[in-house]
Amino acid sequence: MEEQLETKEIDEKYLRLYSEFENYKRRVNKEKEDIKNNTKISMISSILEVDNDISIALKNIKDKTTRDGVKLIYKKIQNFLSSYGIEEIQTKIYDENLHEVVSVVESGNKIIDVISKGYTLDGNPFKYPKIILGN
Repeated sequence: MEEQLETKEIDEKYLRLYSEFENYKRRVNKEKEDIKNNTKISMISSILEVDNDISIALKNIKDKTTRDGVKLIYKKIQNFLSSYGIEEIQTKIYDENLHEVVSVVESGNKIIDVISKGYTLDGNPFKYPKIILGN
């Protein structure tokens, strides 16, 4: 009888320890992933600024030859960002959870202009686009 109690106690300790270890592994893996993503974002943030500046420049370049050259550079930056899991957040339809409104003008409920692009890393937003919203 005493042996059965001891065996049951050992089994319970084992299960508790196993559960704690599994939780520890999950927590460590999540922390590693967070560190990896934060490092990736901090390393690429200056490239994101260049990407945003080129996007704004493309709106304003009139000369076709210059525009085509800048488009080529822009596409290379887009491909580079995409290879690291970074995608641009859509700015066609307003989404209050994804867009940071910096100004509202009378013109209907749609996005009028994009001041600064937003980005996702592996589908999770980390930089929200700044937009002008028509109201």
